[in-house]
Amino acid sequence: MKRTLLALFCAFTTGIFAQGLEGFENLTFPPPGWTVMDNGIGTEKNWQQITLGSPVMVPHTGNYAAWIDKENVPDGTFAEDWLISPAYTVPPNAQLSFYSRFATAGDQGSILKVMISTGDPADLGSYALLQQYTETSMNPVQDQYTKVTVDVPTVYESASAHFALVMVNDDGDRWFVDDFIFGEGCATPEDLVIMNIGLTTFDISWNPGMASSWEVLVLPADAPFNPNESGIVVTAIPYTVTGLVEGSFYKAYVRAV
Repeated sequence: MKRTLLALFCAFTTGIFAQGLEGFENLTFPPPGWTVMDNGIGTEKNWQQITLGSPVMVPHTGNYAAWIDKENVPDGTFAEDWLISPAYTVPPNAQLSFYSRFATAGDQGSILKVMISTGDPADLGSYALLQQYTETSMNPVQDQYTKVTVDVPTVYESASAHFALVMVNDDGDRWFVDDFIFGEGCATPEDLVIMNIGLTTFDISWNPGMASSWEVLVLPADAPFNPNESGIVVTAIPYTVTGLVEGSFYKAYVRAV
């Protein structure tokens, strides 16, 4: 009897045509054009560069990353520490991304924000919230780097904007950030369909949009998904998946390159 394969599809995009790229490798900190600020509470701790050789302070790439230490502040108050980017002109389909990591397992109560301002970068009240996270929603595994990608609303297109990474905490966790990128994002594949299901193969098709190549990743249905894992780059639609196990269940991911 012919058995079929079940495929679950999720389209995602992480590629960015970079306008701004910062790996925090400069020997001065903050890097040129970047600014460090706070809300005046818990001023003993500020954004800084990690200490080379420290077993706790591990960069994502290179030798350095940016980090902010936790701080115990008076009850009822919260320290806000801001790492502010230079001004970038916002392109269509704008995205920013960075790699995030914490020092301690479990949620220590910090709140992480990604903010944007088209005004004076020193005026903290001028910033609008793009995304807000708990420690575990940003990093499911605390002591491993996770790529965070944030879409910039089209209302900011063509504007000159500063972006801020903000940690709000009272004796929370240590936050490490590396490989910040800002630029034009790839369009997300749409209308994914499965066709021609066979014993050990199936075809995937999708709406190409403006892209001309894509990355396809197929996994067993119960396998964990790692957005940093590489798939197979393809340039033709549909794409035929082969070498599958008859009667098994799979999930597939497609992203524009």
